[in-house]
Amino acid sequence: MKIKFRVLQMFLVIAVLLAIGMNDIKVFAKNIEDNTNYIGEGTSTIFGSSNILIPNSELVIDAVEVCNGYAKHDMVSHGWGTVYKGVYPDTSNLVFNGTCWQCSRCNEVLMTEYDPLITNYVGHYALWNPGYKLSSISTVVWTNIIYFTSGASVPYCVLR
Repeated sequence: MKIKFRVLQMFLVIAVLLAIGMNDIKVFAKNIEDNTNYIGEGTSTIFGSSNILIPNSELVIDAVEVCNGYAKHDMVSHGWGTVYKGVYPDTSNLVFNGTCWQCSRCNEVLMTEYDPLITNYVGHYALWNPGYKLSSISTVVWTNIIYFTSGASVPYCVLR
C-alpha cells in the first residue's frame, strides 16, 4: 500500500509539473535498503501502458529547469552564423555555416547547421551564452563542444 501511495503522489506531482509547462521530467527509483539507483532496469516508464512496481523503493521526481524557471529556451531566429572548432582567432577548422537563434529570456545562442523550421532537420549545432543580446545578424562562435541530432528539434529549445 505504501508503494501505491507513493506512485499516486508521483502522478499528482507530474500532473502539476506538466500543467505549469515543465515537460522534461525524469523519474527514477532509489532502493532505500542498499541505496542503489534504478533507471529503466526493472521498472517501467510512467508514460507506458504498464504499471510501476518497485518494491522497497522510493520514487524521486527530478524536473529540469533550463532557462530561468522555464523547461525550454525560447529561441528566436537571429540571422546567420558560423561555427569554428577551437579557440579564437583560429579559423582553420570550420564546422559549419548555418542559422543563428537567441533565447528571448536568457540570451543563450544556438547555432544550427540547417534551419529546422524549413528543412525539418538540425544536423550539427552548438550553444553559447554571450550574456547580452546580439546586435548583428551574423554571428561567429568558437567552441570545442559540437552536438549532432538527426531530428528536427534541439533538446530543451523551442525554435521560432
